[in-house]
Amino acid sequence: MPVKHTLDLLATMGRAFKFFPPLYVNSILGHPPDWVPPYPQYSEFRILDPRKPVRALHYLIDAGLMPIPMKRPRWLGFVPEVFFLQEPHVMHWQGQMQDYDPHPDESWFFINGVTSNNDIAKLQRACLTHFFRRPMTIIQNPTDSIYLDILEAAVGKTGAWMAKPAHLGAVEIKRVLCSAKKKVVVVAYSQGSIIMANILRELQKCPDARAQLHKLEIYNFANCSDRMEYIDPVRRVPYIENFANRHDLVARLGVLAPQKRGIIRIDGPVFVNNRFGHLLNHHYLYDMLDERGQSQYHYDPRQSASDYGFEGEPFPRLFTYHKDYVGPTWEEMHEHAAMRLGA
Repeated sequence: MPVKHTLDLLATMGRAFKFFPPLYVNSILGHPPDWVPPYPQYSEFRILDPRKPVRALHYLIDAGLMPIPMKRPRWLGFVPEVFFLQEPHVMHWQGQMQDYDPHPDESWFFINGVTSNNDIAKLQRACLTHFFRRPMTIIQNPTDSIYLDILEAAVGKTGAWMAKPAHLGAVEIKRVLCSAKKKVVVVAYSQGSIIMANILRELQKCPDARAQLHKLEIYNFANCSDRMEYIDPVRRVPYIENFANRHDLVARLGVLAPQKRGIIRIDGPVFVNNRFGHLLNHHYLYDMLDERGQSQYHYDPRQSASDYGFEGEPFPRLFTYHKDYVGPTWEEMHEHAAMRLGA
């Protein structure tokens, strides 16, 4: 890791923690009323449901204990696998097609964040598919404990080292980009945005994938990467959007960094909700739209490194896929804007 980049990273972390009052726990877990049942159906707080003690214990071990740094050998089969290092993997969607809207020309991916084991990743995918009605493939970066996850994220932010989940994701997304699919959508959350930034740099090296990047849409929640830039700035390719809660500490390490001078460069419009909390389902997805179907995330030009490139009041493209959204498609919005400009 270059010395200057390390110093910039430390400075960014220091500035991220400078807010008053210093409600650091609330910035991740939200306010105390969020912690009290009953929870929404897909809330991450349900992972500690005392009625499912094995799942809760499994998660606490995964997130809280550093694993034995090896895959479980056969002769130690009596030791639960949760105590060993988990390999990154791709979890393809398995389910009934009638549960989702038919979109055979699209492929959707989800890249998870820190302290996420298989149970949390599947819970977050279930919430995403509930709201967007699309089956999703998970590029799973299993937790190695919160301590090693944070170290891995810090190294990944530099771009100097590409972790295995980024290699797996690059192969999978490259394959779909070069297929007959017309649209490839990636939802990246927290550390997943760092992985996606590294995937994007890898795709840029492949001429075949680079030629198909106009089909790629990237939607980041709590983007904490340092650099996620358009490959083609003129055409704004690939399409990028960022969503952040104003008081989310993790977002303040990247897209909402108090000072973006130096290493942080994140393209695409930034939509902000003035609230606390970092959990994808509980604090982001359940708060996307209000009861009237209007976005609760509002465009913040001060946090957007590049202009929006759209006439009129900015509206998140991602939300046009939402099951409760009522209005024109994104393509229709742009078609009407082009007609107004040409008039």
